[in-house]
Amino acid sequence: MDTLNALGKMVMISNYTRFDRVTIYLRKYTQNWIVMVMGAPTLYEIFDEKYYVDLDGGILEGLGRLFQRKVKLYSHPMKTSENGAVASVETLAVAPESRSLYMYLLEKGRIEPIREFDKEQLHVYPLGVLSKIQSGLSDWETMVPRAVAQLIKECKLFGYAA
Repeated sequence: MDTLNALGKMVMISNYTRFDRVTIYLRKYTQNWIVMVMGAPTLYEIFDEKYYVDLDGGILEGLGRLFQRKVKLYSHPMKTSENGAVASVETLAVAPESRSLYMYLLEKGRIEPIREFDKEQLHVYPLGVLSKIQSGLSDWETMVPRAVAQLIKECKLFGYAA
């Protein structure tokens, strides 16, 4: 949260393991649009049925709760191979049994791609950066904005040790 605040971003962090629960929580406080931004790997996970086995309506109920009223997901693409192939919201390979539901939400504009991004940064994954910080490797600094690197070092965040 501190690193995103250093970039001037307002952030909410929760311990919810499903995004539909975030929507339910936020609906207590607003009827306005709820917009969430995530990487393609997280978007892919949202359409995995294993997260909804505790719901009588399964994935359909979970996604119905997630997208209740005005909710939109923006997704950042991801690099899928060393040859430079990229998966975006239009090409994300969700499970065949969820594909029609996914396409419906995409066509309705409830899922949208982030179109402005640096292709040179698509190899950067949060867990990889964290691992480098904790291992004492310095090349992680090129993977985050300068202000974030400075804050991580100054506050010794994420297990950083000089």
